[in-house]
Amino acid sequence: MNTLEIDDVYEQFETAEEKKQRTAKQNNSMHKYIRLVVAELRKQKVDMRDFVSGPILADEDIVKEKIWKKILHDVYGKDSTTDQTTKETVEIYETLNKFFAEGVGGKCDPFHIPWPSDEPPMVGE
Repeated sequence: MNTLEIDDVYEQFETAEEKKQRTAKQNNSMHKYIRLVVAELRKQKVDMRDFVSGPILADEDIVKEKIWKKILHDVYGKDSTTDQTTKETVEIYETLNKFFAEGVGGKCDPFHIPWPSDEPPMVGE
């Protein structure tokens, strides 16, 4: 087998791994992460008008629908978290983690919430 064939096999493996649907543990952790983000945003009394129209405090539906799913749709063209892959789950988490760690452009105090599971956000890490 020459190098090109080895690279082709490796690329096929990577593609298959990237397309695996998120696991049940990832789903549970995603929802727990969203609840933890909500708790922190509420603690800081962040006005969600930066994310939705009208004054409203954070709740799970707003964080999931207007923040998590917005990234899922805008970056990956998907509308359901059921369709997100293991790789997309970790990438969305990392994006949000960085976003909140930077204080959402001064709209809240910076905070970090670790991935709430003993399973990494991406299978195979």
